[in-house]
This record gives sequence, structure tokens and C-alpha cells, in this order.
Amino acid sequence: MSKLPQITAKEVSKVLQKLGFEFKRQKGSHMFFGHKDRRTTTIPNHPGDSRSSW
Repeated sequence: MSKLPQITAKEVSKVLQKLGFEFKRQKGSHMFFGHKDRRTTTIPNHPGDSRSSW
């Protein structure tokens, strides 16, 4: 099985916004996004940390 490409929190944020999610808030290193149909998601934001890349 091949590995998935690593992407940053900034890249994930851009994709979520294109999908209709909007940034709601940030608590510490976690960014919270919401959609008008009431879906929510959270992504960790650890710049420079190799664990933060997916």
C-alpha cells in the first residue's frame, strides 16, 4: 500500500473553505470549521512539526 501525501493545516483549510466550510474559531493549536448545513470539523495546526502533516 502506498503512502498518502503529506499536506499542511493551511492546505487543508483552503480545501475546506472551497467545500463551503468557514473558519469559526481557534483554541490553542486546533482550528474549528463549520458548514451552513451544521457539519463541523477540527484540524490540528502545528507548523513546523512533522506530526502535523497528513
